[in-house]
Amino acid sequence: MFDNSQAGVWVTDLYNSSTSCYISIAMSVVYSLVFIYLMSAFAEPIAWFCVVLLQLSLAGATAALWFSREKKIQAHQDMLLNKVFLPDSEQDKEATDRELYMLIAVIIAGVLTLGFFCCVCCGMKSLKLAIDVIDASADFLAGTKRILLVPGVFFIFQIITVLIWVAAMMCVVSMNEITVDETIPQGKNLVWEKKT
Repeated sequence: MFDNSQAGVWVTDLYNSSTSCYISIAMSVVYSLVFIYLMSAFAEPIAWFCVVLLQLSLAGATAALWFSREKKIQAHQDMLLNKVFLPDSEQDKEATDRELYMLIAVIIAGVLTLGFFCCVCCGMKSLKLAIDVIDASADFLAGTKRILLVPGVFFIFQIITVLIWVAAMMCVVSMNEITVDETIPQGKNLVWEKKT
């Protein structure tokens, strides 16, 4: 009977997967501690690695878009030479438009690359200060492990708040007239009244 109802199936599924849920909760605590210790030990190298990686990614995207555009231009010219389609045909216009869009993408990626490089160069002092703040906060977290309890306590308070809200909603709803629904086992219908 329990497995035949939709809510019962959900509860059964939660019960069957409870071991995996508990393992996931425990592993999230372990991963958090490992992350805190890594950030405490290597905050500055990780931050600089992220800055360099972002700059290289932007430059790589610009280069990839440029070479992709060159390849499309070469394929377009080969098709015109082999008379796969005629100049000023619909396919020729589509290929030309595609090359234009690729050029716009190259320009945007190049501007972003140069803009990020200028921001890093001009804001080097602020960037070093921000990385020092990250390093200090990582050291604070490594020294204050009880801060890991904050999300758990918040989650418990959130569950309590939701349960109180659901109980209050059920009290308000139950002030209406409740009738039996013959089509659904244990089903009830509410006759809403103006006062609620």
